[in-house]
Formats: sequence, C-alpha cells, structure tokens
Amino acid sequence: MGAKQKPEWDSVDAEAAASDASLRDHTNEDPHGDGDLKNDPFGNEENKEVKYRTMKWWHCGMLMIAANISLGILSLPSAVATLGMGPAAILIIFLSGLSWYTGYVIGQFKIRHPHVHSMGDAGELLMGRIGREILGIGQLLLLIFLMSSHLLTFNILMNTLTNHGTCTTVFGVIGLIICFLGALPRTMEKVYWMSVASFSSIFIATLVTMISIGVDADGPIQNDSVREVSFYKGFLAVTNIIFAYIAHATFFGFVSETEDPRTFPKSLAMLQIVDTVMYLVTALVLYHYAGPDVKSPALSSAGPLMKKVCYGLAIPTVSFSDFY
Repeated sequence: MGAKQKPEWDSVDAEAAASDASLRDHTNEDPHGDGDLKNDPFGNEENKEVKYRTMKWWHCGMLMIAANISLGILSLPSAVATLGMGPAAILIIFLSGLSWYTGYVIGQFKIRHPHVHSMGDAGELLMGRIGREILGIGQLLLLIFLMSSHLLTFNILMNTLTNHGTCTTVFGVIGLIICFLGALPRTMEKVYWMSVASFSSIFIATLVTMISIGVDADGPIQNDSVREVSFYKGFLAVTNIIFAYIAHATFFGFVSETEDPRTFPKSLAMLQIVDTVMYLVTALVLYHYAGPDVKSPALSSAGPLMKKVCYGLAIPTVSFSDFY
C-alpha cells in the first residue's frame, strides 16, 4: 500500500502558523535592523567612524523642547495682551493638542517610511517630484527665517547689554559666526548638551522676568478677559502663538537619530507637557503683572537693570537654538 497522505487541512494549518510567526517576527523587528538598513538614511553604521543613531528617547525629547521653547515663548505675553486672557489661553491649549496629534502622525509616518529624513522626502513620497520641491523649499525658508529671527533677537540682546555699544550690523555678524560654529557638531547626541543649556537658559530667564515684573508691579493693572481687536493685529497675535509650536519641521531628523524610533511618542509627550505648561504660565502671569503694554520679547518689560540681567541669562537660548 502507498504512504498515507496527510489531510489537506493539516498543510493549510501549517502554512497559517508559519504566516503568523512571520508576521510576529516582522512586527517585533527592530526598525533599524538589517531588513531596513537599505531604506535608512544613514545605512549600516556598524563599522562607521561617526554613528548617528545614538539618541535615547529623553535626548530626543529635550532637543524638541529646546527647539520649541526658545524665542516663541517671549512673544506670547504680547499675544495675550492683544487677544485677551480667555481667547489666548484657549488658543494655546488647542494648538498644543493639534501639535501633539500632528507630531504623532509625523512619528508614525517616519516609522512606516524609514528613509524619510526631511519634509522634502515626505513631500516626494506624497506628491512626487513637485511635492519634494514644494515641501523642501518650504522647510528651507522656514529655517532661514527662523535663523533671521534669532539673529534679530541677538542684536536686540547685545544692544540692550551694551547700550548700543557698536553698530547693530556688527552684532549681527557676531551672532552669525556663533551660530555657524555651533552648527558644526555632526550628531544630535552632541548637540543634546547645547539643548540642555538652551532650555535651562530660557527657563531661568523667563522665571527671573516673571519675578522681576511681579515685584515691580505698582498697583492694580487692567487685565482683559476678552478684547476687541482689528483683523491684522489679531492675525499677528495668533501667528505668534503658532510660531511657538514651530519645531515640527525638525521631527524627521530627530527621529532618524534615535536608537528606536518607536519611542518617539514618549519624546513627543515630554515636549507637549513641558511646553504647554510653560506657555500658559508664562503668557498669563507676565500679562497679568505687566498689563496691556507688555513688550515682545517679554524680557524687555523688566526694569532697566533687570532687563539686562534677563537678556544676559537668555544668551545661550538666543545663540544655541538654531543649532538643531
């Protein structure tokens, strides 16, 4: 008699089990494992002198915090003065939630498409060559104008500290040289320490400004819950709040240099909790004590001496925030 054949359903069950095992292996695969190295922007780094994928999730979170909480926080009190405390607080909370959601989408997009390293790469994947050019140029212009904003603030800072000791153009050139030298480190892990200094700087400078303005406040100050405002002033105030959540353009690059991109949601949560709390407290407290005449940057609202102290404390933030 011939060999006994296995029932047909046994082979089907075996194939299904093998498929399930393969799916589990793929699901648990390290996103930087050998299977994805061909798509990763840095390739196989095993024998390379410079290794980029070295950041832990808290390194990434601190870099994102330093990128977000820099100059944007200094314009929020004037936005509150324009819109009123109620609308401004609602906008800050709403934009924080929107920022959290869109940041999460970027992280998931990056995990699914490991080769994406910039907005231009994402644009090419979504809309082809035209999308790459549009989003790539958009990201470039954003970073150029962001750099210009920091150089402008550096000029204001140096003019305040030196009582206009020299030409503003000279201060701009000095700031440009500092930013160029600070951008030389090749990996985000090295820039991480600059981000710690940057965040510590703006946190201390903002805290000192709030204390100084609160101590100097003389008598009751008018605070409006809602204010009537013209379209262009209201539009400018809203864009100032949006500017405070501007770091999304850098997220792809940050995720690329983390050891495990799947930890990005923790980095994002770290960012959103810290910046939302700081934005709300800083904007509302400074407006409450400085009133409708609060200046932008808010550090300029402190007294003549304390204004110099606060700008001095903010030097690392103004100088370092462009490095990443």
